[in-house]
Amino acid sequence: MLLTLVSGSSSSNSRASRGGSSSNSARSSPPPTPPPPLPPPPTVPVVPAMVPPPPTAFVIEPNQALVTNLLALVSSRMGRALDPPEAAELTEALRSALAVLQAGDPTIRERLLSSRVLEALSHSSGAWLWAATVEALEVRQESVASLAVAITDGCAAIAGALFTSVSAVLF
Repeated sequence: MLLTLVSGSSSSNSRASRGGSSSNSARSSPPPTPPPPLPPPPTVPVVPAMVPPPPTAFVIEPNQALVTNLLALVSSRMGRALDPPEAAELTEALRSALAVLQAGDPTIRERLLSSRVLEALSHSSGAWLWAATVEALEVRQESVASLAVAITDGCAAIAGALFTSVSAVLF
């Protein structure tokens, strides 16, 4: 069947030019083909709003002193080298924090700070000092001075918990 398009004519002329009634034209023309399916949306990874840069790699140096490893850990987490005054300030804070954990002769504490890290970590006060430092580094510190305070506060909290647990057993 041949269809002719007539422009500007009425609907009856239009039906006649298509070959009959509208029911006739519905049977003669195929239904429109559906559009192709849309491709699936791309998967979008969920990304947190703010991703802090990863800290530089830190590895415990077993042949180095506890204090040397602690300074390297702090430097690694802060993402920069400590300048000499900062290193001296932090070393002094580590001495003070260790004094909270281990009373007595300062030469014993100094020996612990300068002993090999794995040996120092086998002593409870060395391990607690390490733990307090790691805990203090979990929060981004504004300065080495604020980190020093956080380490000392952490050691004081550990000492308080130890004294409380001992007093509970004794009394």
